[in-house]
Amino acid sequence: MQLLPIYLSSEDWVRQHVGIITIGMVAEGCHDMFATNYNELFTMVLPFTSSPQPRLRWAACTTIGLICSEFQPEIELNGHDKLVPAISNCLIEGNMLRVQT
Repeated sequence: MQLLPIYLSSEDWVRQHVGIITIGMVAEGCHDMFATNYNELFTMVLPFTSSPQPRLRWAACTTIGLICSEFQPEIELNGHDKLVPAISNCLIEGNMLRVQT
């Protein structure tokens, strides 16, 4: 987890992609570990939903899905106000079929 900020702030989109997907993989199955601070995970991932790089947008949507699966129903009650606009933006903007599917 210590390397995630380094990867996410990298100029290289491949490193950013690795960082985003790692967040989703780590969060999946770690409900007890992140139960009190899952919002921090979203804070790291949400900016990538508006990335010009379609692969980063896809990774952000996938990671958000993994986190939502792990932390429901808390997400439905507390996080929808940030998540729904970010995901909607991802789906609407641009002609990026992989992100939109």
